[in-house]
Amino acid sequence: MDKPSVIFHLLIENRYEAGLIEQALRSPLYDSTFVMETESTLQFSIDCLDVVVLEPSMARWGWLDLLIRLKTADPDRPVILYSREMVLEGQSEGLGEETRVFLVRDVTALPGKVREIIGVQEENTKTILIVDDEPAMLKSYGRILRKSPWRVLTADRAERALKMLEGEPVDLLITDIKMPDTHGIELLSKIRQTHQELPVIVCSGFPGMKEDQALRFHQIDDFIEKPVDGEILKRKIEKILNGGVFEHLPHM
Repeated sequence: MDKPSVIFHLLIENRYEAGLIEQALRSPLYDSTFVMETESTLQFSIDCLDVVVLEPSMARWGWLDLLIRLKTADPDRPVILYSREMVLEGQSEGLGEETRVFLVRDVTALPGKVREIIGVQEENTKTILIVDDEPAMLKSYGRILRKSPWRVLTADRAERALKMLEGEPVDLLITDIKMPDTHGIELLSKIRQTHQELPVIVCSGFPGMKEDQALRFHQIDDFIEKPVDGEILKRKIEKILNGGVFEHLPHM
């Protein structure tokens, strides 16, 4: 059966936030197209499902007028209101069964809500979380894994990674070590408090880190030296996620 095609119209003021949303909504379950929109450029397709992701603002109420006009013109079109500031009972909820308007406060709740809207079930799709403070590295990982069968999430700092781990299941963590806000060893220590069995690959530009006793203590599955070779990375990911026999770095 052909995968559904979805066009996501993003009316998000912050481009970085829009990038996180786009990243979260990419899925092997459907073909996705992302369009950064303004009220004046918003145009819908005929052959694809259009989902509007609209950012409410308590300071400016133009979004509410746009929402009313959208639902008046086409009550069945799904609209996601995405805002970190809105106070909700849960991470996401509907505004009534018939409205097709959904409130989402956390980016990690977006994929599940979209799967619910589209009516597709996620079957055996593995999720990888990549942590690196360098935007260029995150983009590089995205290029390497763009056509992979895995869902890829990225975080530019440890605190965001920890929050994402709280929000949804992750099957593999790939992390840098030398990061300015929270050192990778500290991140691993916090992760191991709640995710003892989570596989971890460390990617670092410091080859000597492979022998670091702290990495061995926190049961790192493998170490890849930067610059990362894409084929090597994909082979190691595939071996771990497909249940291959993979030994932790040995304790010294």
